[in-house]
Amino acid sequence: MRFTILILALLGVFQSCNSQIEKAQKQEKNYSFSSKEIIVGNGELIKKIQKVDNYTEISSRSSIDIVLTDGNVGDITVEAESNLIDFIEIESKSGTLYVRFKKNTNISSKKRMVVYIPVDKIESITSAGSGDIYVKKDLDISEFSLLNFGSGDIIFKNVKASHFTIKTLGSGDILVKNLIADNTNLQLSGSSDVKMEVNSTITKVSVSGSSDLLLTGKTQDFNIQISGSSDIKVDEFRAENVNVSVSGSGTIALFAEKTISASISGSGDIYYKGNANLIRTKTSGSGTIKKL
Repeated sequence: MRFTILILALLGVFQSCNSQIEKAQKQEKNYSFSSKEIIVGNGELIKKIQKVDNYTEISSRSSIDIVLTDGNVGDITVEAESNLIDFIEIESKSGTLYVRFKKNTNISSKKRMVVYIPVDKIESITSAGSGDIYVKKDLDISEFSLLNFGSGDIIFKNVKASHFTIKTLGSGDILVKNLIADNTNLQLSGSSDVKMEVNSTITKVSVSGSSDLLLTGKTQDFNIQISGSSDIKVDEFRAENVNVSVSGSGTIALFAEKTISASISGSGDIYYKGNANLIRTKTSGSGTIKKL
């Protein structure tokens, strides 16, 4: 009997110890989370130059703005508040230049943070944060791709490329001025507003979600597919041959000079300008195809 009582007492002690250990672990975990203090900028802007070589791609994963410029490639200028600037991490890895904050930091800036990156040849930009990207350098390249997963805006001007691709999954807006390309490929999903001035031989566009698109310029062959509720205005984008497909409630206004092949599934509408002959039309639902 005494032995049984002793065993029960020891079990009670062990359970009490385990309970205390679990409680301490929870307190430690909560303290670790809450101890990640917000570092507030002091309002004093400074600049520093960081030397980073060997990059043809840019990846932005923060609220830091990026400006691509002419200059000495590798001499990157960082502008931020003096007590925040050392928390900005710039790293080149396998040809990609990463701009981000150091791990386990929580930054609140009073002034705009900017990284100025001189570029010669740039092949790809990936934006996955809220920072804006300004491409002030004229680009003349074979292939270029832009991937926008965040909420930051991206602005280009004077781009010449054989293949130019944009893919969006976020809410950041995109503005492209004076793009000359053999092939232009736009894959838009999310809620971005995209405005482009394009001169392209072949233009392919796929829009899903609530993204809006405004195109001006010209193309020979224009293939566009719309699903969702997007409003697409490309009637100032002078295309010779158009293949257009609308599913859902989206609306498109376009220009076709020679031929147009159009299909609608749902309540979407297609409006077109130009002298094109309708070579094929297919509708299911309440959608309409009308000449403006």
